[in-house]
Amino acid sequence: MLGRSYQAWCWYLRPSGDWYGPERRADDILEVITALKLEQPILVGNSCGGDILHTLGARNPDRIGGLMYLDAVTMKQTLSEYLARNELERAAVNQGYRARRAILTRWQRDLLAGVPDAKIVELPNANVYMFLLNEADVIRELRAFAASLPTQRGAAQ
Repeated sequence: MLGRSYQAWCWYLRPSGDWYGPERRADDILEVITALKLEQPILVGNSCGGDILHTLGARNPDRIGGLMYLDAVTMKQTLSEYLARNELERAAVNQGYRARRAILTRWQRDLLAGVPDAKIVELPNANVYMFLLNEADVIRELRAFAASLPTQRGAAQ
């Protein structure tokens, strides 16, 4: 899918919560990178992964080849997840969308400020299952991102 120049790895993170914040989860990812002897991998995440990617990249920029953050917080997606039956519910959905968009905007700003080799991609109609439902879009964006990195950082991962 990604081509012969790339290997893909996927792992599950600890559950989120007060005891497993982005710092601990970023440490977990770094432990996996070290154990697998990966050299400057390109990391891809979505949802709360933005906070984890930012933390990991800011603390270990020499260990990371690039960070790509995927998300798709759109009003259409929000409306499909929360069907409003009246004006009051529509107002609540709109408020929820604005809150989700504000969180995403903050993560994007923080990620780009701390990690210059980062890219944020918003995929239309994607949701938390984007790696399964929007596989071709994710692969296309990842290939383009990898090709845009400096040679030493965008080499085969």
